[in-house]
Amino acid sequence: LIRQVPAQWHYDVPEDELIPFDPDAANALLDESGYERGDDGVRVDPSTGDRLSLRMPISQETAGALASGQLIVGYLDQIGVEVEIFPVNEGKMYSYWNQGDWDMYIWYWTGEPDPNYQLTTLMTDQCKELSDGCWSNPEYDALVKEQETIVDPDARQEVVHQALALSYAEVPSIALAYPNNIEAYRNDLVTDFTPVPGADGYLIPNYNNVGMV
Repeated sequence: LIRQVPAQWHYDVPEDELIPFDPDAANALLDESGYERGDDGVRVDPSTGDRLSLRMPISQETAGALASGQLIVGYLDQIGVEVEIFPVNEGKMYSYWNQGDWDMYIWYWTGEPDPNYQLTTLMTDQCKELSDGCWSNPEYDALVKEQETIVDPDARQEVVHQALALSYAEVPSIALAYPNNIEAYRNDLVTDFTPVPGADGYLIPNYNNVGMV
């Protein structure tokens, strides 16, 4: 959820907690849950009879989003889930987002040096606001509220990482990439830029990640 800059807030998932790419295991779970494949290979919801066909708008302004979407189409096809992608401009993405006319989408997020904003986007009270998937977890909500009150950076980092670990495990959204921006300026004309946060930070505030909801 939070990119590598600033490093103190980014959560590196321990190797033994990583969710593996395992189509065989995914197929087994779907089989056990009664999602049988139809004649066209697409699975069918046992309770409604609807095909598992998903709509995924993709932001054309987000670098790498279309290529990522095409990969996801192939990955989900392996487990009998059909995905239809819609590469659209920024205005149309907002239209899809506001109307809820999507099953998942690929877009970018812009955060801040402090983790609070990005953490709060997944809180229960952000359903139909910033939390697009309306994920709700009282433990996560409590951790986010707790970290807001902690002054000591190390103690706060521990609570922030607990919240990030929980969101990673339950997958309300997926950070597909943390793109870097190239910044250039005339150092003979402009001086005394202060990188934020810290010596390896940005000269221009910009803290993007590319994610899928």
